[in-house]
Amino acid sequence: MDNSQKTFIITGATSGIGKETAKGLLKAGGRVVMIARNTKKAEQTEQELIADTGNKQLDILCGDLSLMEDVRKLAKTIIEKYPKIDVLINNAGVTYFKRTLTKEGFETTFAVNHLAPFLLTNLLLDLLKKSSPSRIINVSSEMHKRGVFCAVDLQWAKGYSWSKSYCSSKLYNILFSLELSKRLKDTGVTANALHPGLVKTNIGAGQGIMSFTKRVVDVFAINSFEGAKTSIHLAISDEAESITGKYFEKCKQVLPVSKYLTEENARLLWEASSNMAGL
Repeated sequence: MDNSQKTFIITGATSGIGKETAKGLLKAGGRVVMIARNTKKAEQTEQELIADTGNKQLDILCGDLSLMEDVRKLAKTIIEKYPKIDVLINNAGVTYFKRTLTKEGFETTFAVNHLAPFLLTNLLLDLLKKSSPSRIINVSSEMHKRGVFCAVDLQWAKGYSWSKSYCSSKLYNILFSLELSKRLKDTGVTANALHPGLVKTNIGAGQGIMSFTKRVVDVFAINSFEGAKTSIHLAISDEAESITGKYFEKCKQVLPVSKYLTEENARLLWEASSNMAGL
C-alpha cells in the first residue's frame, strides 16, 4: 500500500506506544500529525523521529486533551490545515491514583481516555467521510474486562479507584467504537478498537502505589515497539481496510469480554457523552 499521500493523526505520540506508532507510520512513508500536551517534549520527539526515519513529514499540534476547549481548538486547526485525514488514531491515555477533576469539571481519566477521543472524532467526522476510505482506531486494553458501565455514574463520583476508572474508560473505548461503526455504515469510514498488549509505559509513573504496581507489571510487559504493531496494522494494512466494529489483539480479531458490551450501553454512552461534550 502506498502511504506517501496519506495523513495520519495520532494522539499521545511523544512516548510509549504512540511514539512507536508514529515511527512506524513515518517509516511507511506517511505524513504524521502528532497531538501532544507538552510542546518541549513534542519538539524533542519530532527531532528523534525524523532522525530515526528520515521522513520529515511530521507535524506537531499542541493541546491538553483533558480540556474539551482544547480538543475543539485542535479539531478546528486540523480541519483548516489538512485537506484530508486518512487515519485517526486515538492513542492517548492516563490514569490517576486519586480522583481529580479538570477545570471543566470532568474526572480526568474519563476526560482524556474517553471524552476527548469521542469529541475529537465527532468533530472530524465530516473530514473523515470526505477523505474516505478512512479509518478510526481507538486504543483500548484487555483491562476493559474489569471495567464497569453505570450510566448514572460514568465518572466514578462514588467508590472511585484508579483501576475502576481506568478499566471502565477502556470499556468505554470499545462501546464507543461499536456505536461509531454503526453510525458510519456505508460511509467508507471504519472504526475499530484494540488491545496493544501489556506494554511498558510511563502511565501512572510517580503516583505512589501506582508506581509500585507499574514496576511489578513492567517485569512481564512487552516493549512499546511490540505494543505499537496492532495500531500500525489497523492503520495501513490492506486486510483491515474494510473491517469495522471489531476488536483486535496481536493484529488479529478477537472477541472483547464483558457483560457490559451491549448495544443499549453503547447507545447510552453515546448520548451521555454527546451531552457532556456539548454536541
